[in-house]
Amino acid sequence: MAENVRQGFRAGGRAPFGYQLEYIPTGAIREGEPVTKSKLVTDDNAPKIATYLKGRAQGLTGTHLAEKLGLDMARTSLNGIEWNALTYAGHTVWNVHNEKTDNGYKGGVKRRPRSEWLMQRDTHQALISEAEAEAILQKLESGRIKTYRTRATHLLTGILSTTDGSALHGDGEYYRLGKKSVKAARVDGAVLRQVADDLRSDAFVGALVKSAHKAASRTDDGSELEKAQKEICIIDAKIERLSNLLAKTTATDILLRKIESFGQERVDIQRRMETAETATRQARALRQIEEKDVKAILNDIAEDIDDLDRDDLKEILRGLIDRIIFDYSNIDCCIHYKIPAISRNLVASPTRFELVLPP
Repeated sequence: MAENVRQGFRAGGRAPFGYQLEYIPTGAIREGEPVTKSKLVTDDNAPKIATYLKGRAQGLTGTHLAEKLGLDMARTSLNGIEWNALTYAGHTVWNVHNEKTDNGYKGGVKRRPRSEWLMQRDTHQALISEAEAEAILQKLESGRIKTYRTRATHLLTGILSTTDGSALHGDGEYYRLGKKSVKAARVDGAVLRQVADDLRSDAFVGALVKSAHKAASRTDDGSELEKAQKEICIIDAKIERLSNLLAKTTATDILLRKIESFGQERVDIQRRMETAETATRQARALRQIEEKDVKAILNDIAEDIDDLDRDDLKEILRGLIDRIIFDYSNIDCCIHYKIPAISRNLVASPTRFELVLPP
């Protein structure tokens, strides 16, 4: 990774907002596929991000800037953009984050000191100057850039219940059911740590790939698309024959109504054909999914969990999790994921964990 950065390439990960990845062949072949490296190129959002960051460097309020520019992004996402200021100044930066441990980041701090960052200068098009990037980072490091609370205080409302199926509801700093309560922060934190661990596990990755391939096998194999294409050809031939008759008869009204009827039928078939085309493309994509691709995506989600806005986090959790069972007697939780293969293989042991709570 360090050598990639020194050569001006990305060390991995998604492109920052305002950029996209451009893949460059290296000439090498691995497992029959060409090996590529990536660099950043600007996308359509680059002008907005440039204006936002320049405003932040001048001390303008982030939320007002974002609203004015039409950047519909959570405050934590905007905060991540600001921490990437040197990237937006045209430099490739690596070794920013501390290692993650079971108890959070090593040393209890997410980012390493600036002196430990590895930076290769002028690797891609800059959106702001280096002076503007430094102004933003100095404000972040001094804590003068304000952070904002989000609306979603209780992450697990709606999916957290007791062993008998009774829902726990968020109430201030607690999840409550009648007179029983548990600290929301402790449950939320424990669940997030477990979800992050599960996302990185080989069993989780394998279950997702298996589920995707199974879905592909159930999806239309292209026969519906072929059938719709044949029907379109038949309709087109009928319309053409009727159109040729128009010049040979005085009963044009009847022919025109029939042509109009066929035209509407053609529109309906065309819609079916578009749906079939989409289903066929999706099935093809699902069949081509490999574990390494899924692992990279899940690892990105796991890495971003700490930085996500809580509203975004709630949405992700609801996409992954069917329910979480909280057992008051044992003070532990059991996560039931939505994907059947994962629920069968993981719920019983790896996703059942003890909450360390005070008496």
